[in-house]
Amino acid sequence: MERLDGISVRNARETSIQFNRNAGLLLTPLANGRLVPASRPISVTLVGRTQYAAPILALAGTVYVVKGTLNVTLEPNKHYVVRGELGESSSSVWLEEADTQSVVGTKIQVEGAAKAGLLDW
Repeated sequence: MERLDGISVRNARETSIQFNRNAGLLLTPLANGRLVPASRPISVTLVGRTQYAAPILALAGTVYVVKGTLNVTLEPNKHYVVRGELGESSSSVWLEEADTQSVVGTKIQVEGAAKAGLLDW
């Protein structure tokens, strides 16, 4: 999650980068949790992106990015998770209810390679 109701929020990518700083070629992904408003419409911007342990590795590898905004109304006392798939033929990111694994809203999808340009990192 990158934004909630248009406001930038700390996300799992930022947390993971900070936690793994100076870890060389090791990258331990970390999850972020936060309370979000329920029972009213909210806007959630989701981003799926390839992350390498060392930024220099992105020059030799492929960086995929998919991003979009969902307008959803979440239910109280439920847990939601951001999921995604990145690849050469398609990339997608979505929000799902953790217990049922059902997609909330719609998947944000890019058909074909969602390769990021050098300035999109």
